[in-house]
Amino acid sequence: MPKNLANFLKRKKFSIAIGSILLVCIGVLLYWVLFFYSTQGYRTANRSISFSSDIGSALRVFVLNQSQHNDPVKGCWYDAGDYIVFIQRNTQALVYLSMAYQYAEGEEVKKDLKKVIDQQLGCVEQMIAAGYKQFRDQDVHGVNLPPSWNERVYPQQTYFFRDGEGRDIYAMLSLVYANLGNEGLSRRMRDTARTLENMTVSENCCEEGPLSLREGEYEGLLDLADIKDVDATSLPDLWGIRFAALLNIEQEEERTIARVLTKVGDRFDSDTKVFDYIGGNYDIAGTIALERLYKKRFGSNEFSDLSSRLYAYLHGENEYAVNFTEYDDVYHPCHFFSACDLSGALINGPDEKGFDWQRSDVWRNTEVQLPGQAMYVLAMVLYTSL
Repeated sequence: MPKNLANFLKRKKFSIAIGSILLVCIGVLLYWVLFFYSTQGYRTANRSISFSSDIGSALRVFVLNQSQHNDPVKGCWYDAGDYIVFIQRNTQALVYLSMAYQYAEGEEVKKDLKKVIDQQLGCVEQMIAAGYKQFRDQDVHGVNLPPSWNERVYPQQTYFFRDGEGRDIYAMLSLVYANLGNEGLSRRMRDTARTLENMTVSENCCEEGPLSLREGEYEGLLDLADIKDVDATSLPDLWGIRFAALLNIEQEEERTIARVLTKVGDRFDSDTKVFDYIGGNYDIAGTIALERLYKKRFGSNEFSDLSSRLYAYLHGENEYAVNFTEYDDVYHPCHFFSACDLSGALINGPDEKGFDWQRSDVWRNTEVQLPGQAMYVLAMVLYTSL
């Protein structure tokens, strides 16, 4: 091969190699620029958080869960770590947060709680006014993409209340406004609930099937909101702070609550794996809240030690040696994109397969559910003040 031709080919190969490297570098740079801007909403929310109380870190996830999508109603909470907005889950979380507000003693705690509650009340009220009950569905779960990309890749379905639906939403709002001290709005929500017939059920969602209130919860809710008379002792003994348990508190069914707390204590002592199911951590937090309300209503310290053991379990004294409120690999879109600080978020916890980050369905262990987080906030407020 002539020397000049060989030199030419070497220079050509070198130029191609340099060009390829430059193209790769430009592509990576372009990707990260687009990536950064597509998650800017999370970053802005993360910087804008301003909580001054001891429960501020536990409230952070609610601000970060405000939708970054171009929804018909802005700023609603995503349900858990996914991009679905379902009004029933958000309203249920507001019930527990408003209870925390009602029982909180410090002004800073109340102020921080009110900040989160007011933001989401605006979302719920606007969704109701426009007839929306859900934004997006199970079909947006294919790949974890930033919200702005998710909008372009997946169908962005919106769902309206079906005829007669929404009774549970208005009933829960009646409780929320009562807890906030607004009896006029509470009465108005209760009156509207009485004109409706059906509980709200999610559309095309979710991994475990449609979302709705569990058996016993709905009936307990209707009595709590003074819509229907229900005998609390006729309802299932649900662990935690579900509406059935709250109705037993209201109707002063001391023996029923004591039976539930005794059962939890006995089974927790013999085998903590009894709580190894999706959302088990939230029922643990809810049981702490229930015990504190039991103490407040009946003046009994009989189960105080149970609350202490459950509280310690959530914060690291468990067979997994995991602080479930400070886990580094929380399943959540904004955490996946390194755009959020999610310390103080209570994760699902172990299920029947245990606790293993390597599993393919790790979200079952490490997802954050907002109604559950609200139960945890309520537990924190009651545990530290009662």
